[in-house]
Amino acid sequence: MSPSCVQSTRSTLPATLLTLLAAIAFAPGNLAAQTPGNRVVVDQRSSPPPPPPPGTYRTLAAATAKLRPGDTLWIAPDSGPYREILYIKTNGNPNAPVTIEGNGNEITGFDTLAFSEQGSATLTTDYPFVLRHHGKRIPEDAATGKFTAGITWNPDAKTLTLAPDTSPEGWEISTRPFAVRINNASHHTYKNLIATGSRNDGFNLHGTGSNLLFENITGAQNLDEGFSAHETIDAEIRGGRFYENDNGLFNVQQSKLRLTDADLYNNLGLGLAFNGDATIEARKVRVWGNGAVQLLLNGTVNAAFENTVIHRQSHTTRPWLSYMEMKNRTTPTTSVIAKTVIWTGAKPTFADTTAPANTPTP
Repeated sequence: MSPSCVQSTRSTLPATLLTLLAAIAFAPGNLAAQTPGNRVVVDQRSSPPPPPPPGTYRTLAAATAKLRPGDTLWIAPDSGPYREILYIKTNGNPNAPVTIEGNGNEITGFDTLAFSEQGSATLTTDYPFVLRHHGKRIPEDAATGKFTAGITWNPDAKTLTLAPDTSPEGWEISTRPFAVRINNASHHTYKNLIATGSRNDGFNLHGTGSNLLFENITGAQNLDEGFSAHETIDAEIRGGRFYENDNGLFNVQQSKLRLTDADLYNNLGLGLAFNGDATIEARKVRVWGNGAVQLLLNGTVNAAFENTVIHRQSHTTRPWLSYMEMKNRTTPTTSVIAKTVIWTGAKPTFADTTAPANTPTP
């Protein structure tokens, strides 16, 4: 194209259009930077043969290996539970986070437990472990030290034996160390996801990480916490349920958390806990029915609780064995709050009732 043609073309562009194009090109976070990435689909129901469609994978491990900043991991609705660890090593960036759309699926450390015709099962996993029957955790009674619901553990033989009238169907046992693992990662968004059955935390966050957002998540029936952040993790939860874990949510060290719209209940030990130099900004949180302590704040935690209700401890003795931080505590109480806690906002409300009027069901 000749110079005269170039000049002629430029002169015909309206001034307003040139201004708009310049604004788009030089604006912070321009349109190109905000363009959505690819959808990476995982659906374990896509059994071979034939191979799944392009962009669809049968395992979380295969799918997460393909993720890049801006991509969405789409876990197909009703395709779970996934009996493998969800571990995304890819960082997003501020304009292009990695998004995980769980669609209500369960990521679990549970494996199915098969019994012989005589009603026994020999275990390869170490004690302590989590047992689940038809979706409900089976705890060990604190008074007897035995599992409830018609099943007996023999530690010498490493066997579980069913009572004669107990069904062998629907049993699961915790075998994997994590359900959802995050390690030195930033700019992730996790939505509509359930993490269960790990031998550690359901949502386990370690290292350095920021802009980690969790929306509508559940952490349940894990051997340690439902959710736990360590080191300098900076995270936010918008909508969460944490129940039937050893502890519901326990953050430590210099971690930071913004917690909104969360229920923590029926955990064996702690309901909600923070230690070290952790920071918590809570809003619309309810805590009740936990076996040892409803709320624990220790160390020099920075704390603010807006519209947060801690219900009175309902137990006078420990109802269940727990295995981690509260395993040696014999007397239940509503709260343990150190004098060294730094209050940066409102304090929680302590209710005389033992549970909310409208309690959810697991």
